[in-house]
Amino acid sequence: MDTKTLSLCAALVCSLRLTRLAIAGTENPTTADTAIDTRNGTAPQITNVNDYQARIGEFFSPGVSVAVLPFLLPTLPTGELFTNAELSFQLFGMNNTGTLGNVNLYGLNARALDTVLTTDFYAGAAPDPNGTLIQSAILTPANSVSTTHLTTSALGDASLTSFLNTQYANGANAGKYVFLLFSYDQNPSAPGNSFYSILTSNAGGATEKPFLTFTSGLTAIPEPSSVAGSILVGIAGLFGVLRYRRLKTA
Repeated sequence: MDTKTLSLCAALVCSLRLTRLAIAGTENPTTADTAIDTRNGTAPQITNVNDYQARIGEFFSPGVSVAVLPFLLPTLPTGELFTNAELSFQLFGMNNTGTLGNVNLYGLNARALDTVLTTDFYAGAAPDPNGTLIQSAILTPANSVSTTHLTTSALGDASLTSFLNTQYANGANAGKYVFLLFSYDQNPSAPGNSFYSILTSNAGGATEKPFLTFTSGLTAIPEPSSVAGSILVGIAGLFGVLRYRRLKTA
C-alpha cells in the first residue's frame, strides 16, 4: 500500500472516530434556586432564595410548596448536542404523617435570566401544561433521608437529555437558563405537615449541592461493530479504486 493510500485510510478512521468523541460537564444550579408556595391557599409566592433547602409538599394546608432549580445552558462545540444528562440531588428532610404524596420532575422553558417566577409554580396531577415531564414519582413515600445523592432514572435521563436538546435549539439558547421543577402531586394539599426537602445550591458543603452531569457529541455514538464495519468497507473501497487505477494504467 503506498503512502497516499495509507493517508486516505488514516483519514477515514479518524473521521469515524470523531463521532465517538464526547465532552463531559457538571454544573450546579444557580443560587437563585428556591421554593414557591401557596401557604394557606394564597397565590404563589417565592419562599426564600437564600435558603439551603427547599420544601416540596404540604405547607400550611391547603397550601403547597414546590422547588425550582435553574441551570445554565452551556455553549457546546459547533454542531454538538447533548448525548446524555442526569440530575443528582440530596433528600435532606422528609416527614410523612400518612398523607405524603409523590413528587414529579418537570423541565420549564429556557429564559434569559435565572430568576424563578411565581408562574413557574405547578402542583397537582401530571402533566404540568406549561412544562415537560422529565420523571414521574421521582420522590415517593418509599424514599428515605440520606447523604447519598438521588439521581434521575434511565428513562428520566433520556427525557432530560431530550428536553435539554429541545431547549438548546442547536445553540440558539446557549447562555440562557432552563428550570427543573420538583412538583407535588397534591393541590390542595392534605393536612398533616407531610413534605420532602431537598438541598439547594446554598447548601454549605460542596458535595451537598444538586448537580447536573451531561455529555455532548457530534452524533449519536455508533455501535463498535458498525464502526469496524464502516472502516472495513471504506478500506475495501479504497483498495478497489486503487486497483482500478492501476489496471487502467497497466
